[in-house]
Amino acid sequence: MVLNVPGLQHAAGLYYVNSTNKESRLCQHIAFNHRCRWYGLTPRNLAMKPIVSTQECHRIAAKVSWQFLLAHVEQCYGKLCRLETDLFFQKHQLEFVVSQQRLAII
Repeated sequence: MVLNVPGLQHAAGLYYVNSTNKESRLCQHIAFNHRCRWYGLTPRNLAMKPIVSTQECHRIAAKVSWQFLLAHVEQCYGKLCRLETDLFFQKHQLEFVVSQQRLAII
């Protein structure tokens, strides 16, 4: 589909397709992180391991892990907002370069 478009149209089409893939991945990350928040779980990559094995250290590590999760959700929303803005401008740029029929295929 996109590969049949020569030159600049090809590059712009690929960039648009890659950006839409990034957007869908970010939406999946956000959905996963919301489920983790809902169930009170922290993903393994955001979990903080306590240095000393005491009850106080485990409590502090759990609190820090939770804060990491909340910060990660905010970061994903920021990336998604910037990516949606970028996609908006990419789509309008493609409308000038590619015909409406090919844009519908992309």
